[in-house]
Amino acid sequence: MKKILIVEDEAFAVMSLKYYLEELGFSCATAATEAEALSVYFSFSPDFVLMDVSLADGSDGISAAEKILQKARVPICFMTGYSDDITISRAENLNPVAVLDKPVSYGLLSDIIERHKEG
Repeated sequence: MKKILIVEDEAFAVMSLKYYLEELGFSCATAATEAEALSVYFSFSPDFVLMDVSLADGSDGISAAEKILQKARVPICFMTGYSDDITISRAENLNPVAVLDKPVSYGLLSDIIERHKEG
């Protein structure tokens, strides 16, 4: 079974994404801060990371993704409610599989995950 780490600080978004992905047969873990994301990533070893760019406690999803990618190669899909050029440029510099605007289209998300099942 494919494992997905959802890094998101909005409780409703987390519950909704987790429910949707688990209905598709994925095993999911969640985190709300950069520190949690790093801890959960290395204990859960997901095959795919769904990362919000702005996290709880003011931490930064792009920074968390950068730290993960320094240690492991994993497909990362960013989600953002902030579509300013600087944020998008920072995210795209990490070569994510996608940068999705919130609210995330579940159909588009499942297509992206499907295309990257093999890493």
